Amino acid sequence: MKAGDLSNTRVAVIGLDGMPWHILNRLFEQDAMPNLEGIIKKSLRGILNSTIPPFTPPAWTSIATGVNPGKHRIFDFLVFSNNYNARLASSHDVRYPRIHEMLALRGLETICINQPFTYPIFKAKNMVVISDWIAPKLCYFPDSMSQYLQSYRSNTPAQKFVKHPEIAISESLERISVVNQLMEELNWDLFWVIYTEPDHIFHGYYSKILKGENPFLKVFREIDRTIETALRKTDMILIVSDHGFSEYKYTVNINTILYELGLISTTRERTTMHISDFAADHTTNVESVKLPLRIHKFLLDHPFLKSMVKKLYKKFTGRDITAKKPDVDIANSKAFLLSSSSYGIYVKEQSLVRFIIDELKRNESINRVYRREEIFHGPYVHEAPHILVEPNFDKGFIIAGTAKIAPKAISSGNVYNHHPNGILIMFGHGIPAVQLKQPVRTEDIVPTILRYMALPLPVDTDGKPLPNIDYPKKEIKHHDYSRHWRLIRQIQMKKSKLRIG
Repeated sequence: MKAGDLSNTRVAVIGLDGMPWHILNRLFEQDAMPNLEGIIKKSLRGILNSTIPPFTPPAWTSIATGVNPGKHRIFDFLVFSNNYNARLASSHDVRYPRIHEMLALRGLETICINQPFTYPIFKAKNMVVISDWIAPKLCYFPDSMSQYLQSYRSNTPAQKFVKHPEIAISESLERISVVNQLMEELNWDLFWVIYTEPDHIFHGYYSKILKGENPFLKVFREIDRTIETALRKTDMILIVSDHGFSEYKYTVNINTILYELGLISTTRERTTMHISDFAADHTTNVESVKLPLRIHKFLLDHPFLKSMVKKLYKKFTGRDITAKKPDVDIANSKAFLLSSSSYGIYVKEQSLVRFIIDELKRNESINRVYRREEIFHGPYVHEAPHILVEPNFDKGFIIAGTAKIAPKAISSGNVYNHHPNGILIMFGHGIPAVQLKQPVRTEDIVPTILRYMALPLPVDTDGKPLPNIDYPKKEIKHHDYSRHWRLIRQIQMKKSKLRIG
């Protein structure tokens, strides 16, 4: 490697998972993030348009790779086999190098913290990696990082922010403090960290935060210290979110629509999975009771009676009660949504795809319906669900957080969940104060960083460097980052299998 290949430019990327502009502005009003607020009007800023679906797995992986899910292979938290058995995705399922890996293989110093699906860790010289909140256990590389991670917890579940906020705050502050220490003390050319705290907090406190009730200001002020440090140590700082957040009035159950179309058979056996099923601390004090769909629907239509049943049950048992929704009978169904975080429908009989799309398009709750080939391209498109559904976000509709069959296709009641519009803020040398008129794509982040660092762009990137930036006056070159990465990855996976064997 020639010395001239190395960049002299430092870049820090700080991910604020789930952060939308309207909540960020609310935090500014509460003086929670003064360092970030101080650079906003001096920054290039705009909306980052998330992936379909607007969820952590495909969005952050596209942000970190510069390619669409059809090339990197991450469509969901879960991976389904040919017979629809589910497992949690891992780094072995990511089929394209992330930017911290690209740069490390070119000799630059990189630090990556909490990027989804970094477990098990791809190891390379010049690289520090601390695994993500989805990982089954904390993992890091190199071993010398242990001195920083004595009390580091990689995950504080969203429900802990609701049930035990003081503990959640304490864990978050400790985690962020470690990040700040690493940014200050280690050498790096690229510092990449994703904070999941915003998303986990908003799931339980969205409405209260909008009203000015925010018990987590300490957390956001500590994150702002990361930004303060980055401003001192970098040429360019980039703050980005994988999606936004919003309030919805209606919940859409896709499987119920398919059931009403005669495409789904039901079963009381458990067949569909949720990411929480893979969590080590997945516990509940709610009793699920089997009810026929018609009785469940009757109780929903008579809320007073439903409330009385729930109160009486808790009085005599001390437990909450909920109706156990039926699952999809996969063997005897023709089309189904298996994961609530995929927005995707698998279709057994391909002749039904057009029929399903046409029926869904007639539903007021649905904004767009796509064949997978319309939005994904690459070698792994065939592993995606056959149909992708985009609800009518801006008219108050969100897809249900369950893959089961509900008694009603559309139910009312306030829900706080993801929205496609995230944030993008870039500040540094050569970056103008510009409000972008067009949304930025997730795939544009990696080419922008590489161009800013005067490094070659990937030969098959799906994104483009953002406009308006004063990039280095250097010829744009391209490089196949994947070839070297794939070779090392295969060697490491074979060694891992030999150790297990």
